[in-house]
Amino acid sequence: MKRMVIMVTLAMLIASAVLAQGKMADAESHWISGELSLIGIGVSYEYLLLPQLSIGISAFLNVLVTQTYVVNLIGHYHPGGSRFFLELGLGLGSINGPGEIIVSEKNRDDWPAYLITTTGLSITPGLGWKIDFGYPGGFFIQPGVKLPIVIGKQKPWESINNLSAGNYSVPNQTGTAVTFIVFFSMGVSF
Repeated sequence: MKRMVIMVTLAMLIASAVLAQGKMADAESHWISGELSLIGIGVSYEYLLLPQLSIGISAFLNVLVTQTYVVNLIGHYHPGGSRFFLELGLGLGSINGPGEIIVSEKNRDDWPAYLITTTGLSITPGLGWKIDFGYPGGFFIQPGVKLPIVIGKQKPWESINNLSAGNYSVPNQTGTAVTFIVFFSMGVSF
């Protein structure tokens, strides 16, 4: 799974770089930022296609509470060319959280695992504001919220390390996991 995430991340970065080479950069064409939330960190790159539309790549990692990661291709829609934006991200993600999966072990009764990991397709809607300081372009801040939704395979989280290799079975189960992220980004545009 890690190899797949790395390959998708590299593909997204290459695609963003190719798109960025397509035309001359105006002031504010490229936006690069670091993201900080109460539970994790992230990075983002955007390329402004039109005054109302930008595309890019975003990655978020949380190791403090739910061990979440999300890597997305993102699109921002700026109504009327304003600094307010609506975001939609599509990519890969993994979220640990509450749920239930029945685990079967040899020489033991079946038992439920209540913390599960959901890994698969990530759909991330969000909204926020880009606030420039001084002249257009240069330093900016960007507060906002995101709602990563991961749809994919589920497996027990807390129990896998405690189980003997090969002595347990977990049913193939798919499901959905959701987390809420309030973030604050700082970055530069050029």
